[in-house]
Amino acid sequence: MAGMVRILFVDDVAGWRKMLSGLLYEHGYEVRAVESREEAQQSLKKELFALAILDKRLDETDEENAEGLMLARYISENYPQMPVIILTGYGTQEDVAVALKPDERRRPLASAFVEKNRIDDLPDVLAKIVPSLRPPFSAPQDVCTFTLSLEPKQRILVRARGLDAFTYNSANPLNIEPTVYSRYTDNIRQAYGWRFSSKEIGKQLYQKVFEEHKEVLRGYHRVLGRVPKGYLLHLCFESLRDFLRVPLEFAFAPDLGEYLALKHPLSRFVEDAHAGRPPLSPKFLNDLWARKEALKVLLIASNTEPRIDGVDEEVKALNSFLRKTKDRVRVLCQVKYIPTEQATYERVGEELLECKYHIIHYAGHGRYNEQSPERSSLLFWEKENRQGNIKPMMASKLKLLLDNSNVSFIYLSCCSGSRTGDFAQLLDDDFLGIADGAIHAGVPAVLGFRWPVSDKSAKQLALAFYQSLLSQGNLDVALFHARREVAGPNRDDPTWISPILIVQR
Repeated sequence: MAGMVRILFVDDVAGWRKMLSGLLYEHGYEVRAVESREEAQQSLKKELFALAILDKRLDETDEENAEGLMLARYISENYPQMPVIILTGYGTQEDVAVALKPDERRRPLASAFVEKNRIDDLPDVLAKIVPSLRPPFSAPQDVCTFTLSLEPKQRILVRARGLDAFTYNSANPLNIEPTVYSRYTDNIRQAYGWRFSSKEIGKQLYQKVFEEHKEVLRGYHRVLGRVPKGYLLHLCFESLRDFLRVPLEFAFAPDLGEYLALKHPLSRFVEDAHAGRPPLSPKFLNDLWARKEALKVLLIASNTEPRIDGVDEEVKALNSFLRKTKDRVRVLCQVKYIPTEQATYERVGEELLECKYHIIHYAGHGRYNEQSPERSSLLFWEKENRQGNIKPMMASKLKLLLDNSNVSFIYLSCCSGSRTGDFAQLLDDDFLGIADGAIHAGVPAVLGFRWPVSDKSAKQLALAFYQSLLSQGNLDVALFHARREVAGPNRDDPTWISPILIVQR
């Protein structure tokens, strides 16, 4: 399907603009039709196009007019990756020779030359050119997102978008105390029977969010019934920052016999934070592709004491995978890999300051400070080759480093990367943990872990996550696939239930 391929069409005759726009629309193309060279140049500066179709003569009153060829030269010089098709009703062999003659860079001025009396050939000509122009991601437009805004003692705001659309409030307020569930999760991760305890907590949460609010449960089953086979229903929980302590990722639906996190892509949204830039998405990645830019990834391994062998293995495996993505998908990755031996506090700080990377992946130790959450930190060696002391990079420092960055997503493959304090602690602290500091720096998406995870499964989860992300473009879907990849063979490993994904839209 040619959908999403945007074409700039330039012709001074209104009838031709209307007719050709209709023809191309019927074949699935999006067309911007303009009448002059000047208007075309302005459009090129403001919009992204995959291809241009230009009438050779842009003034029907002047038989010598060749502004279309002049515009083709302008495009060749300023947008060299954009193919051009020359269209004319007055074609000559000389015109064809000029249009198709290679320049000093061995590239022709135009990719094809089509006469208007053979305009029906244009879709076939495009079909030969367009496959290489089609963006790598075309997310289905009919997916459905079910969003719940959750605040203790307040009615739940229920919203659906996509295949179905509605908005309303629940009749009664939400009866959840975040501190209680924060204590539960801190305790059960140490317990032998964590699976039983987490499922019981998950059933309680499903009851309190869904079953105790008939409007929520009715809306959920309504959208669940509307999503066709082969598509996914996305769940999003909106809340204030301290509600991240509530392990909604544990939510277990008895009537479905499954954890919601293994049934749907699940994400969080923090209401009291502002994203300074868009998160990773199919559109984000398509725009990079259209500008011929690479997805820039910074990989950091920081294997401090006590040593975790899997830290270096995870980042090394990701480095190898991401550098070979062009062989598998049409996303080009530009990767910088900082191994433990080079990941000093100072070096990493320099890389993060006004960081130009789109993704930061950190693997190493994370430390949560219960008394002062803003002092929660990532750990680095003071000197190269694991020398000197171990220095903490606190959440407050991380926020300052990332304030003016281009970072759109941070993956914190460490213990307690997503642990969050309560609102009372904001009286003395500015941030409630590592992920909170990153989100309040304007980073629109962060993945962190509630519990410690095993080396092997952390590597498996990370690889599955990026494989999915680069094949379909959505963060929540990537985590969904990664959870299922890890949980499939062994649900006794808590790695699949530990991640929290925050996405600020």
